[in-house]
Amino acid sequence: MTDQPVPKVGMVLLFSGGVRWFVRNLTALYGLYMKRILLLLIWSGVVGRLPAQTPAAAAPQWMRYPAIAPDGKTIAFVYAGDIYTVPATGGEARLWVGGAGYEFMPVWSHDGKRIAYASDRAGNFDVYVRPLAGGQDIQLTRHVADEFPFDFSAKDTRVLFGSARVALAQSRQFPLDEGHKLFEVPSTGGDTRSLLSTPMADVRVGPGGKLVYEDVKTRENRWRKHQTGVGARDIWVYDAAQQVHQRISSFVGEDRNGVYAPDGKIIYYLSERNGSFNIYQQLVGDTTAVAVTAYRGQPVRFLSIDRNGTLCYGYGGQLYIKRYHKATVRVQVNPIPRPDAQRRQLTHQPVTEMAISPSGREIAFVAAGEVFVTSIRDTRVRQITATAAPEAGIGFSPDGKQLIYGTERQGSWEIMQATAVMTPDSLWVSATSIVEQVLISNDADNNQPQFSPDGREIAYIENRQTLKVYHLRTRQSRTILDRQLINEGELDQYFKWSPSGQQLLVQFPAPGNGNSEVGVVDAAGGGALINLSQSGFDDIRPSWQQHGRGITWLSDREGLHGFGRSGKRQLDVYGLFAGQDTALPAAQRTRLTTDAALLSDALLSNDGQRLYCLAKTMDQYDLWCTDLQQQTTRRLSSFGTEGGSLQWDDAQRFLYTLSDGVITQVDPRNGNKRVIPTSVTISIDLEAQRRSMLDHVWRRVATAFYTTGWHGANWPALHDQYAAFLPGIFNNYDLAELLNEMLGELNVSHTGVTYKKEGSRGAGAVAFSATTDSLYQRWVQRNREEVTKASQGRIGYIHLYRMNDAAYRQVVEEVLGSMDRCDALVVDTRYNRGGNLALELEAFLSGTALRDNANDRSVLSREPVARWTKPTIVLANEANYSDGHCFVYDYRLLHLGTLVGMPVPGSCTWQSAHALIDRSLSFAVPVMGVRGINGRYLENQATEPDIEVRNDQDALEAGRDQQLEAAIRTMLQQLQQPVADKP
Repeated sequence: MTDQPVPKVGMVLLFSGGVRWFVRNLTALYGLYMKRILLLLIWSGVVGRLPAQTPAAAAPQWMRYPAIAPDGKTIAFVYAGDIYTVPATGGEARLWVGGAGYEFMPVWSHDGKRIAYASDRAGNFDVYVRPLAGGQDIQLTRHVADEFPFDFSAKDTRVLFGSARVALAQSRQFPLDEGHKLFEVPSTGGDTRSLLSTPMADVRVGPGGKLVYEDVKTRENRWRKHQTGVGARDIWVYDAAQQVHQRISSFVGEDRNGVYAPDGKIIYYLSERNGSFNIYQQLVGDTTAVAVTAYRGQPVRFLSIDRNGTLCYGYGGQLYIKRYHKATVRVQVNPIPRPDAQRRQLTHQPVTEMAISPSGREIAFVAAGEVFVTSIRDTRVRQITATAAPEAGIGFSPDGKQLIYGTERQGSWEIMQATAVMTPDSLWVSATSIVEQVLISNDADNNQPQFSPDGREIAYIENRQTLKVYHLRTRQSRTILDRQLINEGELDQYFKWSPSGQQLLVQFPAPGNGNSEVGVVDAAGGGALINLSQSGFDDIRPSWQQHGRGITWLSDREGLHGFGRSGKRQLDVYGLFAGQDTALPAAQRTRLTTDAALLSDALLSNDGQRLYCLAKTMDQYDLWCTDLQQQTTRRLSSFGTEGGSLQWDDAQRFLYTLSDGVITQVDPRNGNKRVIPTSVTISIDLEAQRRSMLDHVWRRVATAFYTTGWHGANWPALHDQYAAFLPGIFNNYDLAELLNEMLGELNVSHTGVTYKKEGSRGAGAVAFSATTDSLYQRWVQRNREEVTKASQGRIGYIHLYRMNDAAYRQVVEEVLGSMDRCDALVVDTRYNRGGNLALELEAFLSGTALRDNANDRSVLSREPVARWTKPTIVLANEANYSDGHCFVYDYRLLHLGTLVGMPVPGSCTWQSAHALIDRSLSFAVPVMGVRGINGRYLENQATEPDIEVRNDQDALEAGRDQQLEAAIRTMLQQLQQPVADKP
């Protein structure tokens, strides 16, 4: 049974707040309007008499990927995930292909009779061709990797496309798992053929079979802007006849999307030379680039050209053409009907959090960002909220008549209270009405509310770092911990009221050490935070037990750890109970578990006799019960899930687990379990939800970005600039692209929005992953064999693709296992994707021989053990990322050896990632930077090699790795030099 949510009071705040904002900003709006008029007058006589250089103010449409036909009469473009055609003179757009999936990236055949495009109608993106005159689509590719069309061959017999599938066997190019290698397929269907293993994008066919393309050096978000240095993309030409790659552009920043002029004497491309992407032209054989357009703010995208030299491109969600020596013209497209389904019905959404009512008869939960209450005894579910913004942090009042939660519906997080007008059964699911009111709302983000045990106060988190308490009668807040909590994630602080209401139990970061500790602080405020755990290890998820007579938490003090704090770790349950002085050292705390395990959560019974743990054995988490008196443990109930959380009802009659989005009731006496009903059909206003997600992403960056100033971006203004495009967004692909364009203004690594479509070619994807891994192993083995042969076995070789526990174990196994007799080591970190291993790896490679454990007959071992004490040389390139950059920065700073290769772009930064209210979309942004010893953040600060060596693409395709050759040569020279005495 499902009831509709009742109307809410206080919704007038949205309107009244909007009026206040309008009045407050009226002057600024007028100034902005006058500036736009002034820009129009200025640009009317410059660079081909450009039109107004800002997106249309009235309901702009998000038209993307324009491609002009060879005869210049028609433009194909993408809108709302469908491909349309429109006369180049403007007018009515005709739906050309759509409805079967998301279709985009149209590419014309050179005779203008066909268009190739990408579609996900079969699962992931494949390449299709359709005749312009009509007819059946031809699916050209069917691979599990996403594949995208670039161009037709000169005679239209083949379609060139990008893919991550297996490339040329002889190439020494690293086997990327992304779609950046070049392939071709007959345009009527047939077998594919590998052309180039060079990472490339936007490939276009030119005269004489030449190809113009942009290189892809890094894993960065495609829509990142303003990047400079070696990580930025450049324009290249590949001469197939000569098998030679030639770099065309020389700008230190971004150059993209090159096309040949019809006579082959000019290459047009997009460049950020003047701060924003604009069109530039460059004579073949010359190095001077001349501006063709001079837009500001929004980037020019999607450059194409017809056989007469007419340029077509996108700017500000609109279509433009520029004929040679003529003014730029905006292509006026008549209104296009909006897609029908702008509401979506959702059922069976995963539960993300729960709260048991004091009566133990109901459970409040959050699913799809909305608050619900379900009856434990039957199947009734009541929807409490129905907003486009997320709600989170639910909790019942002690009498069960109120619910509190955080909501982002007004932009910032505020704390709401819902009150039920009960019927005689005193159940929320049958309440006659439910009324909401705002409790805490200001300019700050306020969330994660918890009622005090007497119901008079609410503890909450302000701006993700400060713990406060709000008094319901006086409506005043007091500060308990002022910015003493680290802002790493979203809604991730952990604190609990004591049953007496006099203290708050918190999980907090140990200053400077990076581990989590458990502490207690006086709820009255003004008191010091007392560290209860004092272990120096990670102590997490503290809970009050036995009506406040005890405290338990999880700790990895005694358990096995992965290397680099990135692998699995075993946990124990520790306790502190009445009669134990909180000032005692950690060694005197009580360890409740006898053996460390992979624990997800744990609870203690009120009598202190039984400990319940969600623990992993083999490949799944189950619920275990330990009799603390008998010291026996048994599996109480099997779940087969990936972790979860535990809660008691107040009477401790039942345990409840939230695991893999499902709430389960468990009888602690016998382990019998029952899934609690949470299935309910809700209606989502997709347009409002998209706006809410953009607001959320924008505000998260505005309030949590790791450094002030947003890298020079005018972030306050960018919200409205990009929100103006929302009326033209009708699917998550386009929303992700819009959000990435906005986030790209930050010029920062580790940021972006990713959309993961439901459904994929599962079995094929697993097989492809195995193939990619085999190709990687082949690449490593070829490098190792070359090093061994060139050095006659004196030098070992290892490659690190990731910085994690598995990578470290592989290094130890190979280096100390099969390479222990080598005189030196090549450590190849090129294309390293990052993780958290730099310090452990540096310690392993920085060993200095100190002493031997020996007798007169033999040497047993050398100290330090498990360390490499001989020379090393490190390879790095533009594709080192995240911790892959941290490591080479440290390696060079510590003078551990010689760094060979290319400069490494600055990306040594921490990110925070979380799912949006539509959980198919995930969002990441750096909230924590890394400063070097000079006090400067390493983000966007490249690390220069000692010996710079660029791998020529021609050499790689022919089977040579020039960087590896340089590393071998340098190390052999160093081995011939006498070793200097160390102090």
